[in-house]
Amino acid sequence: MTVTSIEQRTAEDVADLELDELAGQTPYFVTYEVAFNDGSDGDLNENFWKAKASSGEASPINVLKFGGDFECTGLGEVSDGKAEGCQLIMVPEGATLESVSFGGAGTWRAPKAE
Repeated sequence: MTVTSIEQRTAEDVADLELDELAGQTPYFVTYEVAFNDGSDGDLNENFWKAKASSGEASPINVLKFGGDFECTGLGEVSDGKAEGCQLIMVPEGATLESVSFGGAGTWRAPKAE
């Protein structure tokens, strides 16, 4: 697994998800690439995502493909043992995302805001 980008987004980008309990939080889209070297068909447990924020709390959100134009809906189609995906992370108001990790695949630092 390789994280290819971590991008801070806006509340408007996740408005269609109706995440009322997370109102006021900042969404981040974490895009990644996966190569399945064991011959599997892409069975990736998305519950293994973890995130750290400057407040100590961050919430990985598993978004199912339910239609619409939402850009960040987990692992895409596996082709030739490879796939691309996107993980939504919600960070409390006033905090910044510091890092994300997936199981034992590694930890990736979030870019600092300019």
